[in-house]
Amino acid sequence: MIGTDRDIRFGPVRDEVTNDWTDLDGASASWSVARSPEAAATLIRKVSPPVTGEGGVTIVPEDWYGETRYYVIVSLVPDDTVDVPPSRLPHTYYHELVVTDRFGNIAPIATGAFELTPSINALVI
Repeated sequence: MIGTDRDIRFGPVRDEVTNDWTDLDGASASWSVARSPEAAATLIRKVSPPVTGEGGVTIVPEDWYGETRYYVIVSLVPDDTVDVPPSRLPHTYYHELVVTDRFGNIAPIATGAFELTPSINALVI
């Protein structure tokens, strides 16, 4: 996972059993952030396809020496985090990225700790 101020990039995605690159052509995805895996409330949720001006999840194919590898990019907008306080301690939040392939199979692609850090762009003077 690689993150910037606005985008979080996951991948390339591999099959957990075969270790082959996963074909995500025609797939959809959702990404959620909560206080913990057991939390009842979701603090941030993004889905594919992304909505203009609202961010979302995009599945991107990239050519890698003749092979297609798929990445999942989560795009955030400032409003997504306005009500979510920055992490005070590492691993404050839990995130989960789930992909549904074109056949309807659902699989978690990434789960675990997620740290939200403040940005200078978020300051209002």
